[in-house]
Amino acid sequence: MPERNSKGDPTPKQTEANTPELLRIQQLTAELWLEGSLNHLGDRLNNCLVSNATQRFAGAASLTSVEPAQRNACDSSAGYVEPEGEIFQTLVMQLNIALENSGVALALPEISTSVRSQESEFKVCYIAPASTEYLELSLPTVMLATGNMLPLTPKKVIAWSDLQHLQLQKPQSAWPLLDLQGGVIGWLITAIPKESPGASYKAQLKPQLIERSLTATVIALAQYGRFQATSLKCQQLEVHNRELVRNT
Repeated sequence: MPERNSKGDPTPKQTEANTPELLRIQQLTAELWLEGSLNHLGDRLNNCLVSNATQRFAGAASLTSVEPAQRNACDSSAGYVEPEGEIFQTLVMQLNIALENSGVALALPEISTSVRSQESEFKVCYIAPASTEYLELSLPTVMLATGNMLPLTPKKVIAWSDLQHLQLQKPQSAWPLLDLQGGVIGWLITAIPKESPGASYKAQLKPQLIERSLTATVIALAQYGRFQATSLKCQQLEVHNRELVRNT
């Protein structure tokens, strides 16, 4: 009679963990996570645009739904003000939620110019979660080419060469945010991820999540730009019509 639970026999738990059905469920779960995360981001970006349009027509000067602690940590040094800032913060917050609070940051150029060079430096302006939620020893970090760990904290300056290293390393930790003309708006940075059940499938879809999220963000920025131009024309027409009425 064969011995039960012999050393070479897989336990029921080990056998179950390797079944194709379970692996397929984990894969489908990851795919649902991807699409659900993108849908949440799209909804939040649309809310940014709708809120801006509503408040502009109501005579509001800017969007106010982002808490002060979440606003641009760079004090608009890169030339971005609300609601572009709210769009950026929405991007990092939604990605951080999707990536289970591992830490996401957006770095903008120190000097606002369309010309970028290898000597350019970028500053962390938007980050989620807020750095105040971490103890000093548990800050989200990335590993530079030198092997040093760089904490993702507000106003932290990162060189272009370091960002390129993070872009090329495996797994990838930095992605350029490009405008519709291919110019670099900034860099999205993700911290070293935490391990979790089913993480391997999510890890495979992470680049797709971030790339599609960046595309959605650029489209939202372009839509806001078009709305802003249309709004300005409407204001100019309104002033012109008032002058016509006054002169008749």
